[in-house]
Amino acid sequence: MVELYNYQGNSIEPSSYTYDGEFIKTIQGKYNCGITEISSPTTTNIGAQSPQGFAISNDYMVQMYSGTTGKCAVVDISDNSVVGTMDSNCGHGNSVDFFNAYYDESDILPIALVSDGLSRKAYVARITASAVTVLKELVFPQEHSGYYVSTMLDKENLIIYTVGYYANSYTSDTNNHMVISAWDYSDLTDNGDETYTPAFIKSFDLPFMTTLQGPTFYNGRLYIVSSKAPSSADTKIYVIDPYGERITNVLEQFPTAVKNNECEAIYFYNNIAYIKYGNQPLYYLEFNT
Repeated sequence: MVELYNYQGNSIEPSSYTYDGEFIKTIQGKYNCGITEISSPTTTNIGAQSPQGFAISNDYMVQMYSGTTGKCAVVDISDNSVVGTMDSNCGHGNSVDFFNAYYDESDILPIALVSDGLSRKAYVARITASAVTVLKELVFPQEHSGYYVSTMLDKENLIIYTVGYYANSYTSDTNNHMVISAWDYSDLTDNGDETYTPAFIKSFDLPFMTTLQGPTFYNGRLYIVSSKAPSSADTKIYVIDPYGERITNVLEQFPTAVKNNECEAIYFYNNIAYIKYGNQPLYYLEFNT
């Protein structure tokens, strides 16, 4: 970690939050943001369109890329070496997370959950150094998930959270807001067309957040990234309490060096949050709110 930043960010008091945005009070919170030496292959090197979601387990980072079939890279973060690159067959690859279970005990990574992000689909996949194998295709009904759906995984309880848009747009707030839903992965319905749907638990609404990027679940909270190119001056990371159904924090100030790229995703590894901007190395966040 070769740079360090210290910014003032805004935190929202949960007791003051209302759906329509009125009476929101803010308090000051601090978080540090620094660059790491962890990087993934550039889109040019892998023949892809743009980096998307990523996740880390066992010191291996999985980086998804958009493209015709989608691309995937596996990187050993201990020495930043590329272990393998391959087609992902997981759509846009907007978010990635790992279950606790392994497909085979010899695998270097647990079974992954990858959301498309441009549809209502997600993929349960085995990722090795040489291939991505889709084990199950999940579909989330529109009435409970919305449009442009991304997933977050509570792996301890096998709960999948989704975030999507009420209306069919991720850039317009006209008659639009966010739909957060919880699903029970341990209770799957076979749809009869080689897709599965987890049992619906509940949903709640939050205000509109433009251009959703790769979110994640960590320590009982949902971390939802809103970032629109070409300037990350609009980037916000919303921290959501899914049990209280409320926003608890909003992080919205980031290093100047990365302001001209979309923040593509956030992921926690060894209690540290990492964020991804385009082809740049990962940045880390330390929360002091």
